[in-house]
Formats: sequence, C-alpha cells, structure tokens
Amino acid sequence: MQRIIGIVIIIALFWAGHWYWRFDANIAALQNWLGNDAKYDETITQRGFPNRYDTELTKFAVPAIGLKTDMIQIMRVVYKQDHRIIALPKDIKIFDTVLKTEQLRASIVADGTHLPRITIEAISPEFSNGLRADRAQLSFIATSQDSTFSLFIELNNLGSDKIANPQTQRATLHLTPERALDWSDLGRFIASLETPVSGRGSISDSQNSVTDIIVSGTLRNLQVKAETETSTDKLILLDTLGLK
Repeated sequence: MQRIIGIVIIIALFWAGHWYWRFDANIAALQNWLGNDAKYDETITQRGFPNRYDTELTKFAVPAIGLKTDMIQIMRVVYKQDHRIIALPKDIKIFDTVLKTEQLRASIVADGTHLPRITIEAISPEFSNGLRADRAQLSFIATSQDSTFSLFIELNNLGSDKIANPQTQRATLHLTPERALDWSDLGRFIASLETPVSGRGSISDSQNSVTDIIVSGTLRNLQVKAETETSTDKLILLDTLGLK
C-alpha cells in the first residue's frame, strides 16, 4: 500500500512540475502569435491546474479589425496544444458592427492543414441590422492541402421584426483565395482577410434552396449573387444572411 501511495505522489509531483514548467511557455506562445497587432493589459492571468491552461487577457483590442473588449479567455487542455477555445464577452464590436449574444465562443483546431479548423458559435445573437437568431455558427474548414477552404454559415430560427416566420438558414461556400491565407501570426491573418477570393456555393432554408451561388470579393467583404435569373426571386436569402 505504501508503495502505491509513493508512486501516486511521484506521478502527482511530476504532473505538477510539468504544468508549471509549461506555464510560461504557454503565455509566451500566445504573445508571440498576437505580436504587436493586439493590445492588452500587461498583467496576464493564467489558471486551470491540473488539466488546463485558462489564460485571461484584459483590456483587449485589435485595432485593425475594430475589436475592443474588456476581456477574453483562451483555454486549452494541457495535453492538446493544437486545440484552443476562446471565450468572448456577450457584447462585442468588430468591423464597426455590434453583436449582442448570450454566449460567444470560438474553437480553433490546428489539424495539420494549411488553415486551422475555426468554428465560431453565438447563442441568441442580435445583430446591429435588427436580425436575431436562436443560434449562429460560422466555420472555416480546409478542404485539401492546397489553399482552398469551405465557409459554412448556419442561423437557427433567424428572424426580425420584419420577418413574420423565422427560419433556419444555411450557406455553404467553397472558396479559393488568390493566395493562401497565412495563419502564422495575428497580423498576417488579418492581412489575409483582404485576400481576393472566388468560389461557388449554395444557400437554403426550410422552403427554398439556391444552388448556383457565385462568390467574389474578400473574406472581409464577400460579394455573393445567384448565377441565373430564375434564382433572383430567392435573393431574400442572401439579404437575410447579410452576404449580398
């Protein structure tokens, strides 16, 4: 019995040492990725022992995209360096657009492809244009080892004061950027948002589907239209998604 207790103590001490040994490295890696493109308070809080690193940045801002918030949390489990969860405040301003939610989180998974798998989920979002939904999801998914990727958007029970019958609406867009998006640090990724993209996709709700969507523009300002005139009567879907 004493031998078992001794082994448990040794393992516990080893794990505690490993957690504290990686403590500063986790913060340093985050600071290196943010670079000079993000502003935040010098005091960084990190907790989560023994299984996680929960890093908290206060007075956080990214001027290039108009993001400013009191605090964000960046979380990961100790044994998964390639998967991070970002928790944002309920109310946030980005690209001069105010978004109000009950919960706003992002998941970033570096899976070895040219672009991490990024999923942003908002509960009960209210957009500045008057639209609201029960839930919204935006996902970036790399489709191959080259620069192409897919953008998936889903808005559950999307409605507004002007929409009598809220509906779930979805868009799937397959995009090819003029050059590969660069995720190596925050500044390069922000610059990538201005990269010209082209592609095709579809948009649907419970009653209609438009499958001949043409995409152009940049990720920051997507231009989306239907290819054929027969689809123009359904372009309200594009307006509602805010992509037209």
